[in-house]
Amino acid sequence: MGDRVLGSERGGLNFLYAAALFYVLHSTLASAALFLLTGAIAAQRGAARDALQRGPRMLQHGPLGVLFLLAAAAFVGIPPLSGFIAKIMLLQAAPAGVARTAIWTVVLGATLIALLTLTRAGIALFWSARRATAPGAAAPIPAAAIVVLLAALGGMAALAGPIKSMTDAVAAQLGAPRLTIDSVLGTQGRK
Repeated sequence: MGDRVLGSERGGLNFLYAAALFYVLHSTLASAALFLLTGAIAAQRGAARDALQRGPRMLQHGPLGVLFLLAAAAFVGIPPLSGFIAKIMLLQAAPAGVARTAIWTVVLGATLIALLTLTRAGIALFWSARRATAPGAAAPIPAAAIVVLLAALGGMAALAGPIKSMTDAVAAQLGAPRLTIDSVLGTQGRK
């Protein structure tokens, strides 16, 4: 990728804004998928719902496990998903010097912590679940909403170039507030 990421020149505040906007969009969708999934898992765990520990197998163990794996991979930013693209943009937008080192440390450290935490959660919830099934009726999984969010994350990765163009345009507007002020007040062309 060199000094260019998806058609944007590296460096400058606008590039940093554009990368941050792409990351915000990704993390919003990924977090929403994980929150919906957490609710579905808690509803099926019975008495063990409030503890991240080994418990009985959920009634819909397989579908929940697959959705959890996909959501966790998207959230952490496993290549080639949109989280990976967003993190690469942020890392390349980091200014030189001490700030770059700090940003790289925070982004990569948070990624490692998220990966370890979600791996531990997946092992406790799905891999080491006891064979006995949790008592009670299976609560419906909001699968459609979770699948739509995960598909949107896949779409973000597939359409990263056009989405990045939009975030570049928004970043350019953020960098030129006078244009927005003139547009809102209707003072374009007036002196």
